[in-house]
Order: sequence, then C-alpha cells, then structure tokens
Amino acid sequence: MTGTRPLHKADLFKIKDNLVEAGQGITYEMADYAENSGMSFTYVKDDKPVGCCGAGLVEGVYNLWAVYSAKFSSIIRARAAIAFIKQLRSVFPGKKALILIPSYLVNGTRYAQFLGGEYIKTVPHKFVDGATNDVYEVK
Repeated sequence: MTGTRPLHKADLFKIKDNLVEAGQGITYEMADYAENSGMSFTYVKDDKPVGCCGAGLVEGVYNLWAVYSAKFSSIIRARAAIAFIKQLRSVFPGKKALILIPSYLVNGTRYAQFLGGEYIKTVPHKFVDGATNDVYEVK
C-alpha cells in the first residue's frame, strides 16, 4: 500500500531513529496525543512509514508538524509532503495554519514554500539556544 492513513503512534517510533533532521525528539505523550487527535497521518510506501504529520490547535491557529524517515528518497518524501498538506487541508478547510521552520534546517525555507507557505516572521527557537524559527502561513 502507498498513501496516507490515520497515524498510529508506532509509526512515529519506527521513524524516530531515522529522522532526516537530527535533534527532533518524540515523547510517548506526544505520540499518544498525535494518534488520538484525529488530525495526524502517516504516509506509507510498501506498508513502511515514510513520514508522519499532523496539526495541533493552539490559540485558534493550527500548527503543523511533520517528521520523515531518512530511509526513503527525497522524491518519496516530497510525495509524502504533498499528500500530507492535501490531507490536512481536508481536515480544516479554509483555516489558518502555521509551520515553524528552525533556522538550522538547510532546506527548510524551500520546504515551507513547497507546501504553499508564506513567510510571516522570525521568532526565537524555544529549545535550541541561539537558533530561530521562521514562521510560515499555509493557506
């Protein structure tokens, strides 16, 4: 099977050790919330998780997140990103959604623009000293 399905927390932990960007930690509580939110998905290829994504509602705005496995090519990960944004837009059509791209992600700006994001502002990173996040709005 290839395509999206509702997220199972086990999918996140299968990807955890193979994240493209180092330093992204996943706790059991985060995985449990994602699985039960109704707004989280897994993209699979040959029944193996390529990536997981979701959204969380914070102060009336959806904040998007995604993690990808390094075991798959950038083309497969791009297909997953396209499928994710389509899936998320169907969950909350017409609503405002934000993604925060850490400054240390080399292709972060390209990724945000690929998803249709427009740059809004730069804010301090909450967990990495000296780093910043670029905030993008996805319509």
